[in-house]
Amino acid sequence: MERWRLLKRSSLEHLGKEDFKKFKWFLQQKYLGFEGIPKSRLEDADRMDTVDQMFLNYCINTIKVTIMVLGRYKRMI
Repeated sequence: MERWRLLKRSSLEHLGKEDFKKFKWFLQQKYLGFEGIPKSRLEDADRMDTVDQMFLNYCINTIKVTIMVLGRYKRMI
């Protein structure tokens, strides 16, 4: 639950359905030297499951990766 609270501040819970889908697409890319999260682990994941996958993949860098992903997404729109 603590992980979820941390990412709530980063606006993850405020993403609409399509935006969340795009966010998960970005997580499949490489960030900070970490391999992307495999699509199979994200395609049916809700927000809490996605956060768990992010912490498994990025560890203490999860917040930093979240900020990077949201920044890239905002530049695209």
